[in-house]
Amino acid sequence: GSLFMGGIFILVWAVAESVGRETWGDKFIPLDLLIRGYIFHSKIGEGILRGISIGVFSFFIFMVFTWLFAHFFSITAFTTDEYIQNIFGSSNPLALLLSHSYWSNLYVLAVNCILVVVLLYNKLRRSQLTIIFASIPLALMFGGKIQPLYIGLVIKMIAFSVILWGFYRFDILTAFLSLITFKVMDIGLSFINSTDTAMQMSTEILGWLFSGMMIYAGYALFSKDRVTDFKEIRPALAKFISERQRLQQELKIARDVQMSFLPQHLPTIKGLDIAAKCIPALEVGGDYYDFVKMSPVRLGVAIGDVSGKGTRAAFYMTLVKGFLKALSIKAKSPAELLKELNLLFFENAKRDAFISMVYGIFDVDAKTLILARSGHNPVIMYHKQQQKIDIIKTNGLALGLEKGDLFNKMMQETILPLNTGDIIVFYTDGFTEAMDKNKEEFGEKRLLELIKKYAEAPAEKVLNALFDEVKKYTHGTKQNDDMSAVVLKVV
Repeated sequence: GSLFMGGIFILVWAVAESVGRETWGDKFIPLDLLIRGYIFHSKIGEGILRGISIGVFSFFIFMVFTWLFAHFFSITAFTTDEYIQNIFGSSNPLALLLSHSYWSNLYVLAVNCILVVVLLYNKLRRSQLTIIFASIPLALMFGGKIQPLYIGLVIKMIAFSVILWGFYRFDILTAFLSLITFKVMDIGLSFINSTDTAMQMSTEILGWLFSGMMIYAGYALFSKDRVTDFKEIRPALAKFISERQRLQQELKIARDVQMSFLPQHLPTIKGLDIAAKCIPALEVGGDYYDFVKMSPVRLGVAIGDVSGKGTRAAFYMTLVKGFLKALSIKAKSPAELLKELNLLFFENAKRDAFISMVYGIFDVDAKTLILARSGHNPVIMYHKQQQKIDIIKTNGLALGLEKGDLFNKMMQETILPLNTGDIIVFYTDGFTEAMDKNKEEFGEKRLLELIKKYAEAPAEKVLNALFDEVKKYTHGTKQNDDMSAVVLKVV
């Protein structure tokens, strides 16, 4: 039984510490100091004094509210706890009391003070609500001593809220000593009035232990601190969590950069109904789409995907956006623009980075779309008159793979006639490569069927249908890549 409970505690503590350090790493500083042997440190002294004080105050609150409720309700107090009965029947009650308090409160610290509080705080983001809700399971664990049960739960919730506040406000040493102090006072005060010799001796030893703790805490509080940079004493787990948090922050920055450089407003071109959207994955990639309004009747449309993840991908996307805006002013055709863009990107990016892209110029008066592609997903075009779908796959290498000779040689441009009701869809591979729980991809076929199904709808409805159907298909599966699409309908 002891081995089993010990193994369970190791698992519980591992989860609690991981979650706790990720949210409130500073609360573990006293633990790190003790593990590294810095037992005389001001933070240790502060933790001891605060922990005992909060424990005493919490027990005082418990007694006061018990007294108040007893004036208005008929309440009784009893226990069927085998450990407590053993304590009072033991020849060494203090040893049993301290050992039981120590081990039982280690579980309470891990589960209730760390795991439950952290999870609730991450969900609620309000300290008062977190403490109130966290006190409920804690009271349920120790609320059976007072009957009726609901009165005992209320009293314990109030008392334990003080201890939970101590953890929220300070650290785990404070919380742990508060819990032990509360339990020792809850049971140990019964020793005082006992005529049993073992009880009387336990009371005396308890007094000496308390005095010794105060002296130790005072000495630690005023001793010279040998450690001031607590990052040096953090365990490998904490350093790993810090690195993971840094990476998460980097990904958040990348996402913010990515989203801020996407068009904030859709262009208005007479004869075109336009809709566009990008939903980034949890790991930010470098999906990119943009519009270049050349005249009231001519519109450049680009969509691309930068290789890699994180801030580098977001940075390259920003770089390409600037190049595209500058080149679109002088480039006469999509093929020419992509050739110039490839040269600039090749000269300014590392060889392990590349970008797939499609660039097209819509001419509403001429009713044409001039299109060139650099290794990106094909453009899907629905012809209303023929009620058929074409997949436009022009040749072309991705940007940045080759300096220019092979790139220019492979670059191909096509001119497509446009008619009223035609739909053109630019998209990234986040759609076709989206997977369900069985690891089956959404695929191009389903995408084509969707476009045909919503062919009579406005551009925005077609766009929303693409995102909605992929979401239904994946059914909660984690999104692994950005999903971006631009839908244009000739009206």
